[in-house]
Amino acid sequence: MARPTVILNSQAVTLVNENLAGEAIKPGHIVFLNSLSKFMKNTTGALGLQMQAAIEDDLRGKGTADAYASGDVCRAAVLRSGDRFNCRLAASQTLVVGDYIEMLTGGQLTKRSAGVPVAKALAAATSSTADDFLLVEVL
Repeated sequence: MARPTVILNSQAVTLVNENLAGEAIKPGHIVFLNSLSKFMKNTTGALGLQMQAAIEDDLRGKGTADAYASGDVCRAAVLRSGDRFNCRLAASQTLVVGDYIEMLTGGQLTKRSAGVPVAKALAAATSSTADDFLLVEVL
């Protein structure tokens, strides 16, 4: 059986950035670089940042269930339009294929209500807890 992965399909060579984690981060979280050049989970639903998703540390034999601790070297893929990846979904979400997704705090994505759509769902999902995976395509 194949190991789960965050990035499933990329339109081009995937650019991977490596920086220290400034907090606990799980693969699939949307991250940004803070002023200290550390990855942090996205803290606002606003756009204006380059969308990057933390990916599993497969170079050290880690999978999608293994979180980065604060101070660990964290790997994040720069996402482009058309890229497909497994994102971390907010709690209590019900989505169907084709639903639009927007950013939320805590590095998670949620079903679009009034924000700017950044991705669309490629699978149906009902999340009972925070951080369930959802396959999406970046717009």
